Amino acid sequence: LKDISSNPKNLKFVELVPQELASSLEDLDIATINNGVAVQAGLYPVKDSIYYEDPNGELAVNYYNIIAVRTEDKDNELLQKLVSAYQSEETKQAILDEYKGASIPVFE
Repeated sequence: LKDISSNPKNLKFVELVPQELASSLEDLDIATINNGVAVQAGLYPVKDSIYYEDPNGELAVNYYNIIAVRTEDKDNELLQKLVSAYQSEETKQAILDEYKGASIPVFE
């Protein structure tokens, strides 16, 4: 709130902890809720929101999960199997089902 430099429409801003936002929606005109909190509250971020950030957008790459190994292990057969399993259609669907759009598989 301290970053707001002007408020010509005299909007009322209410600062809440993230876990209170979803249960307060009936009392608010608009709220920004992170995906994890939204899912925990029973919301489906992609369907229940009026806006969500593009998972392929410039800033989204800051939130990608990666599988990292030591250079000498990059060709390890077991690790290659792990990557293949992680990037499978089954895993992709499980992520979509479990996280209701809050996490989006970006692997191809």
